[in-house]
Amino acid sequence: MAKDPVCGMKVDEKKAKFGSVKNGKKYYFCSRNCYEKFTGKSKEKPALKAKQDSKTQKCAISISGMHCASCAKNIEKRLKKEKGVINTSVSYATGRSSVEYDPEKISEQKIVGVINKMGYKGFFSAQDSGELATDPVCGMRVSKANSIKKQFDGRMHYFCSEECVRKFESPEEELKSMKKKVTIALSGVLLIALLR
Repeated sequence: MAKDPVCGMKVDEKKAKFGSVKNGKKYYFCSRNCYEKFTGKSKEKPALKAKQDSKTQKCAISISGMHCASCAKNIEKRLKKEKGVINTSVSYATGRSSVEYDPEKISEQKIVGVINKMGYKGFFSAQDSGELATDPVCGMRVSKANSIKKQFDGRMHYFCSEECVRKFESPEEELKSMKKKVTIALSGVLLIALLR
Protein backbone atom coordinates (compact mmCIF):
# COMPACT_ATOMS: atom_id res chain seq x y z
CA MET A 1 0.00 0.00 0.00
CA ALA A 2 1.23 3.43 -0.95
CA LYS A 3 0.75 6.56 1.13
CA ASP A 4 -1.03 9.58 -0.35
CA PRO A 5 1.60 12.37 -0.07
CA VAL A 6 -1.08 15.03 0.50
CA CYS A 7 -3.41 13.64 3.17
CA GLY A 8 -1.40 10.64 4.41
CA MET A 9 -4.09 8.05 3.72
CA LYS A 10 -3.03 4.57 2.61
CA VAL A 11 -3.87 3.91 -1.04
CA ASP A 12 -3.96 0.58 -2.85
CA GLU A 13 -1.81 1.09 -5.96
CA LYS A 14 -4.01 -1.31 -7.96
CA LYS A 15 -7.25 0.50 -7.12
CA ALA A 16 -5.97 4.10 -7.15
CA LYS A 17 -7.66 6.20 -9.82
CA PHE A 18 -5.13 9.01 -9.58
CA GLY A 19 -1.36 8.79 -9.88
CA SER A 20 1.54 11.03 -10.80
CA VAL A 21 5.27 10.71 -11.41
CA LYS A 22 7.51 13.40 -9.94
CA ASN A 23 11.31 13.29 -10.03
CA GLY A 24 11.12 9.67 -11.20
CA LYS A 25 8.99 8.55 -8.25
CA LYS A 26 5.41 7.27 -8.65
CA TYR A 27 2.80 8.74 -6.27
CA TYR A 28 -0.78 7.52 -5.70
CA PHE A 29 -3.72 9.56 -4.43
CA CYS A 30 -6.96 8.74 -2.62
CA SER A 31 -8.98 11.36 -4.52
CA ARG A 32 -8.93 13.90 -7.32
CA ASN A 33 -8.69 16.62 -4.68
CA CYS A 34 -5.36 15.31 -3.34
CA TYR A 35 -4.08 14.68 -6.88
CA GLU A 36 -4.86 18.25 -7.95
CA LYS A 37 -3.22 19.70 -4.85
CA PHE A 38 -0.06 17.69 -5.48
CA THR A 39 0.16 18.52 -9.17
CA GLY A 40 -0.72 22.20 -8.69
CA LYS A 41 -3.97 21.88 -10.65
CA SER A 42 -6.06 22.54 -7.56
CA LYS A 43 -9.30 24.46 -8.08
CA GLU A 44 -9.28 25.44 -4.42
CA LYS A 45 -10.31 29.05 -3.83
CA PRO A 46 -7.52 31.42 -2.71
CA ALA A 47 -9.62 32.48 0.29
CA LEU A 48 -9.52 28.91 1.59
CA LYS A 49 -5.76 28.72 1.22
CA ALA A 50 -5.39 31.88 3.27
CA LYS A 51 -7.35 30.27 6.11
CA GLN A 52 -4.94 27.34 6.33
CA ASP A 53 -2.55 28.30 9.07
CA SER A 54 -0.92 26.71 12.09
CA LYS A 55 -4.14 26.57 14.14
CA THR A 56 -5.80 24.08 11.79
CA GLN A 57 -5.76 20.38 12.57
CA LYS A 58 -6.26 17.19 10.59
CA CYS A 59 -8.08 14.05 11.59
CA ALA A 60 -8.57 10.70 9.89
CA ILE A 61 -12.03 9.16 10.17
CA SER A 62 -12.99 5.66 9.05
CA ILE A 63 -16.42 5.41 7.43
CA SER A 64 -18.50 2.29 6.95
CA GLY A 65 -21.72 2.05 4.97
CA MET A 66 -20.51 3.65 1.74
CA HIS A 67 -21.65 1.70 -1.32
CA CYS A 68 -19.93 3.60 -4.12
CA ALA A 69 -17.70 6.56 -5.00
CA SER A 70 -20.81 8.75 -5.14
CA CYS A 71 -21.36 8.12 -1.42
CA ALA A 72 -17.83 9.36 -0.74
CA LYS A 73 -18.40 12.46 -2.89
CA ASN A 74 -21.66 13.24 -1.06
CA ILE A 75 -19.94 13.01 2.33
CA GLU A 76 -17.13 15.22 1.06
CA LYS A 77 -19.58 17.88 -0.21
CA ARG A 78 -21.59 17.83 3.02
CA LEU A 79 -18.53 18.16 5.25
CA LYS A 80 -17.22 21.09 3.20
CA LYS A 81 -20.45 22.97 4.02
CA GLU A 82 -19.76 22.78 7.75
CA LYS A 83 -18.41 25.95 9.35
CA GLY A 84 -14.84 25.27 10.46
CA VAL A 85 -14.10 22.53 7.92
CA ILE A 86 -11.33 23.84 5.69
CA ASN A 87 -10.83 20.86 3.45
CA THR A 88 -11.79 17.21 3.29
CA SER A 89 -11.03 14.19 1.19
CA VAL A 90 -13.14 11.01 1.36
CA SER A 91 -12.05 7.75 -0.28
CA TYR A 92 -14.56 5.01 -1.01
CA ALA A 93 -11.73 2.57 -1.83
CA THR A 94 -10.17 2.83 1.63
CA GLY A 95 -13.31 3.72 3.59
CA ARG A 96 -11.50 6.66 5.17
CA SER A 97 -11.60 10.42 5.17
CA SER A 98 -9.06 13.08 5.95
CA VAL A 99 -10.50 16.31 7.31
CA GLU A 100 -8.65 19.57 7.88
CA TYR A 101 -10.56 21.79 10.28
CA ASP A 102 -10.37 24.73 12.67
CA PRO A 103 -10.76 23.31 16.21
CA GLU A 104 -12.07 26.67 17.45
CA LYS A 105 -15.09 26.37 15.15
CA ILE A 106 -15.82 22.63 14.96
CA SER A 107 -14.83 19.52 16.90
CA GLU A 108 -13.86 16.07 15.62
CA GLN A 109 -16.96 14.64 17.31
CA LYS A 110 -19.21 17.08 15.43
CA ILE A 111 -17.56 16.06 12.14
CA VAL A 112 -18.27 12.39 12.91
CA GLY A 113 -21.82 13.38 13.91
CA VAL A 114 -22.40 14.97 10.49
CA ILE A 115 -21.27 11.74 8.81
CA ASN A 116 -23.50 9.64 11.08
CA LYS A 117 -26.55 11.88 10.41
CA MET A 118 -26.10 11.14 6.69
CA GLY A 119 -26.68 7.43 7.43
CA TYR A 120 -23.07 6.28 7.42
CA LYS A 121 -20.99 5.18 10.40
CA GLY A 122 -18.00 7.41 11.05
CA PHE A 123 -15.48 6.47 13.71
CA PHE A 124 -11.88 7.16 14.67
CA SER A 125 -9.44 4.41 13.86
CA ALA A 126 -6.39 3.56 15.89
CA GLN A 127 -3.08 4.61 14.43
CA ASP A 128 -1.71 1.93 12.10
CA SER A 129 1.32 1.38 14.31
CA GLY A 130 -0.68 1.34 17.56
CA GLU A 131 -1.96 -1.61 19.53
CA LEU A 132 -5.40 -0.07 20.07
CA ALA A 133 -8.41 0.11 17.78
CA THR A 134 -11.82 1.73 18.04
CA ASP A 135 -14.97 -0.39 18.20
CA PRO A 136 -17.07 0.91 15.25
CA VAL A 137 -20.35 0.45 17.16
CA CYS A 138 -19.80 1.92 20.61
CA GLY A 139 -16.56 3.85 20.02
CA MET A 140 -14.72 2.07 22.83
CA ARG A 141 -10.92 1.83 22.50
CA VAL A 142 -9.96 -1.85 22.55
CA SER A 143 -6.71 -3.76 22.48
CA LYS A 144 -6.18 -5.36 19.08
CA ALA A 145 -4.72 -8.45 20.76
CA ASN A 146 -7.68 -9.01 23.14
CA SER A 147 -10.62 -7.85 21.03
CA ILE A 148 -13.03 -9.70 18.77
CA LYS A 149 -11.73 -9.40 15.21
CA LYS A 150 -14.05 -9.55 12.20
CA GLN A 151 -13.41 -8.70 8.57
CA PHE A 152 -16.12 -6.77 6.68
CA ASP A 153 -15.83 -5.35 3.17
CA GLY A 154 -12.14 -6.25 3.05
CA ARG A 155 -11.29 -4.33 6.23
CA MET A 156 -10.52 -5.67 9.69
CA HIS A 157 -12.71 -4.31 12.52
CA TYR A 158 -12.12 -4.79 16.24
CA PHE A 159 -15.04 -5.13 18.68
CA CYS A 160 -15.31 -4.99 22.47
CA SER A 161 -18.15 -7.55 22.70
CA GLU A 162 -20.29 -10.02 20.77
CA GLU A 163 -23.21 -7.61 21.18
CA CYS A 164 -21.33 -4.92 19.22
CA VAL A 165 -20.48 -7.49 16.52
CA ARG A 166 -24.17 -8.44 16.28
CA LYS A 167 -25.23 -4.78 16.02
CA PHE A 168 -22.63 -4.14 13.31
CA GLU A 169 -23.57 -7.24 11.30
CA SER A 170 -27.32 -6.69 11.38
CA PRO A 171 -28.41 -3.16 12.28
CA GLU A 172 -31.95 -4.01 11.11
CA GLU A 173 -32.32 -6.51 13.95
CA GLU A 174 -31.14 -3.88 16.43
CA LEU A 175 -33.76 -1.44 15.11
CA LYS A 176 -36.50 -4.09 15.43
CA SER A 177 -35.39 -4.77 19.01
CA MET A 178 -35.44 -1.05 19.84
CA LYS A 179 -38.90 -0.67 18.26
CA LYS A 180 -40.21 -3.52 20.44
CA LYS A 181 -38.75 -1.94 23.60
CA VAL A 182 -40.24 1.46 22.76
CA THR A 183 -43.64 -0.12 22.08
CA ILE A 184 -43.59 -1.87 25.46
CA ALA A 185 -42.53 1.32 27.24
CA LEU A 186 -45.26 3.39 25.54
CA SER A 187 -47.87 0.76 26.38
CA GLY A 188 -46.87 1.01 30.03
CA VAL A 189 -47.10 4.80 29.98
CA LEU A 190 -50.56 4.66 28.38
CA LEU A 191 -51.74 2.10 30.92
CA ILE A 192 -50.57 4.28 33.82
CA ALA A 193 -52.25 7.33 32.25
CA LEU A 194 -55.53 5.44 31.89
CA LEU A 195 -55.43 4.19 35.49
CA ARG A 196 -55.13 7.71 36.87
